Amino acid sequence: MGLANWQYRFKSLAWMAVLTAGLVNSPCSFAADGLLAEHGPLKVNLLSLTDFTPAEKTKMYQAAEVLERVVNSEEFRQAVLNFTYDGKKQFVDNKGMTNEQIYETIRRGNEVLIGKDDETMDYDLTLYTPPFWKKRTVVGYTYGNTLRIWVNRYYFTDYTLAEVAANLAHEWCHKIGFDHDFQRTARRPYSVPYAVGNLVGELAAKMLGITPPGNGNTMP
Repeated sequence: MGLANWQYRFKSLAWMAVLTAGLVNSPCSFAADGLLAEHGPLKVNLLSLTDFTPAEKTKMYQAAEVLERVVNSEEFRQAVLNFTYDGKKQFVDNKGMTNEQIYETIRRGNEVLIGKDDETMDYDLTLYTPPFWKKRTVVGYTYGNTLRIWVNRYYFTDYTLAEVAANLAHEWCHKIGFDHDFQRTARRPYSVPYAVGNLVGELAAKMLGITPPGNGNTMP
């Protein structure tokens, strides 16, 4: 089966049992009935995984499945719609959009370089190993002229599935046109990439029954 056809199906019955147990035991309603009626499910699609070992690919498939569950949940919708900054329901660097418009932008799955509303989060991922003295500089990065996202192997190895899902959400927000301050400013955690990434991390941890990542610490 080709990578694009995987669409993040699980590779082992054991892992499916673990995640299913997490969904059943969680107080979150991570089921299809949490979707807005006007939307189909938002899919997560791996276009390419470069320089991943088989074990690393499996972990990425699993994290992406977690991400897909979270972004299709009612809890995620409510978290985005009710996100606040400076006492108002708004994100930093929101391109003039309301929270509702930002949620709709996410739901459409329209990456700037693809230009198509296909309700799909498309990923072209490369796992890289930075020099030792730069090993903890960034979790990942991308550029505006490519769909490719580079993921730091050191962080990827240490991260929980919730943290990997959070970073995937963060980087994908760049692909749909949102940005943030380059420096670690006080307002940066409230930008769309950081805030959405943190929301995904918190909800994913809740879904899996693990300790949530620290707010703002998922993406240095």
